[in-house]
Amino acid sequence: MKVLEGKDGFLFLDNDSNGVLSQHTGKTLLSEGSRAQWRETLALRAQKLAEVGLRLYFVVPPDNHAICPEKLPDSVVPAAERPVHQIKAIADSIDNITFVYPLPEIQAEKRNQLMVCTTDSHWSHAAAYVAYRTVMAELAKARPDIRILDWVDITFDERDFLGDLGSKLAPQVTGRTVYGKVTAPRAKQVSDNKVVNRGNIVVYEQPDAGLPSAVMFRDSYGLWLSPFLAQSFRRLVVIASPVYEHDYILEEKPDFVLMELSERFLIRPPNDLTDPTTRALIAAKVAQAGS
Repeated sequence: MKVLEGKDGFLFLDNDSNGVLSQHTGKTLLSEGSRAQWRETLALRAQKLAEVGLRLYFVVPPDNHAICPEKLPDSVVPAAERPVHQIKAIADSIDNITFVYPLPEIQAEKRNQLMVCTTDSHWSHAAAYVAYRTVMAELAKARPDIRILDWVDITFDERDFLGDLGSKLAPQVTGRTVYGKVTAPRAKQVSDNKVVNRGNIVVYEQPDAGLPSAVMFRDSYGLWLSPFLAQSFRRLVVIASPVYEHDYILEEKPDFVLMELSERFLIRPPNDLTDPTTRALIAAKVAQAGS
């Protein structure tokens, strides 16, 4: 079972390949080799972006274990030092990287909105919106004129939600989450290559030429984040990949580059030099679909 039953109907991911629970209890930290790989990877990303006058914004969505530790079973004691803190220390030591871990901002809003999906391993749209505002506050330091959505620009509603954890139980358990959508969106999705999971590329555009452009590399948490970010850019290219691929930056020539990777995946450092590229994954998936 990959489900840990917490308090008040909250479910948490457990027994996964990343050892998320052991990360949060401090039993699993990054090894010396993993820390060295992360340092090499982040330093190379920062260097490549610096060469084209850009900065890396590294966004880490917190796990639900961190957002709602009070809902974990009493037997689970969260640790003060986790892999995310090790990565932050590495990122903070490298010039040209802004590390964004919006846990304090999300926790501050828990009294107002449900910040997680109670039967899913992901955050809610409300938490994604708070993360969006945290990210945009960092970007606004470079572009004070950038458009940032306010709370009044979003319509939130709480709904029943089965979730990827509730669906694993027998019988299945439905929980609650918060959906949010931009009330009067300006940006529109103009393309989607329809590749499932890694290799998916979605492009948003809007007619305001005065806004900057951006490229974001993402995992599944980025699906919640992208619709909010799109409203702040004239063009936003969203690539489902944990690997930084400089050729997309050279093609797009964006004003901002974001890398989003959720907390539990930090335990496995990506290798931009040897991991499969997005183009290779797309070609392989297209060929498989056609066979």
